Amino acid sequence: MNKPIFITGATGYVGKSILKAGIEKGYSFKCLVRNPANEISLWKFPRCEFANGDITNNEELPEKMSDCSAVIHLVGIIAETDTASFEDIHYRGTKNIVDAAKSAGITRFIHMSALGARENGKTAYHISKWKAEEYVRMSGLNYTIFKPSVIFGKEDNFINLFIKIIKLSPVIPAIGSGSLEPIWVEDVAACFISALQNPLTEMKTIELGGGKVYRHPELIKLICKSFNLRRIVFQMPHLLAKLAAIFSEIAITGGLLTRDQLIMLNESNIVRNERPENVFRFSFRSLQDYLEELSHEKTLTK
Repeated sequence: MNKPIFITGATGYVGKSILKAGIEKGYSFKCLVRNPANEISLWKFPRCEFANGDITNNEELPEKMSDCSAVIHLVGIIAETDTASFEDIHYRGTKNIVDAAKSAGITRFIHMSALGARENGKTAYHISKWKAEEYVRMSGLNYTIFKPSVIFGKEDNFINLFIKIIKLSPVIPAIGSGSLEPIWVEDVAACFISALQNPLTEMKTIELGGGKVYRHPELIKLICKSFNLRRIVFQMPHLLAKLAAIFSEIAITGGLLTRDQLIMLNESNIVRNERPENVFRFSFRSLQDYLEELSHEKTLTK
C-alpha cells in the first residue's frame, strides 16, 4: 500500500465514497482533477495528492501515473454537451487512461461501466460504455469491470430527484416500463476497494445491484411510503413520455429527460449473471432501509 492508487472521477459522489473507503483501509490516492478549483472538495481526505489533467489529453498521463500501483477509472457522463460527447468521454477517455497505465507499467485496472452497456445497445450511452469495456478487456491489463445499476446515496442524481418531485407534486408520473436494482454508493465503494486485493475479481466483469428489483411505479410508492406522503402515481403512456422527452431536449438546457434516457428507462437495469454477494461475501444495504433512515433524519432536522 506504499504506492498511491491513481483515480479519475474522484470529485464525483461515487469517487468520494471510494476515497473514504480506501483511506479507511490504509490506501493513498493520486486524484486526476481537470479543474484545480475542484480539489477543494477533496481537501478533507488525508493521504490524497492531486494531478491536474484531462482524460481526453493523454500526452502527460503516463508521467502522472508513474509512481502509482493501480488505476481506478470512474469518469463518465449521463448527458452529452457541446464539448463532451459519450464517445469522447467514455470510449476515447478510457482508451487514453488504459494506454497511459500500460506506458507507466501499471498492470491493475479497475473500471466503472454500467448495466445495460452492450454491443447491440440502443443508445449512444450504452454503446460508448460497451466500447470502453471491450478496450479494457483487450488491453492485456489485469482488469475488473464493474457494471452497477442505479446508485443511490446522499448526493445521487436519481433517487434524490424523485424525492424532490414527490414532495412538490400530488400527482407523480412513472416514466418507463423497465426495472431497476438500486445499490448503495458505499456498497459500490466497498466493492471497488475490495477488488484491489481480491483475486476473485481479476479478469472479470461484475454486475452490481442491491438485490431488490423495482419497477418505476413501485420505486415511487416506496419513496412516498418512506416519507409518509400520499400521492397519486400513474404510468405515463409511452407516446406522452416520448413527446415530453422531445420537448425537454428542445426547451431545457441539459434536458431533464432525453429520448435516449427514455429508451434506457424502458429497459431492465438488473443483475442477470453472478450475484455480487457471491464475490464479496457481504450483504448490501437495501434502498428501503436507506430511505427510512433518510426520512428520519429529515424529520429530526425540521
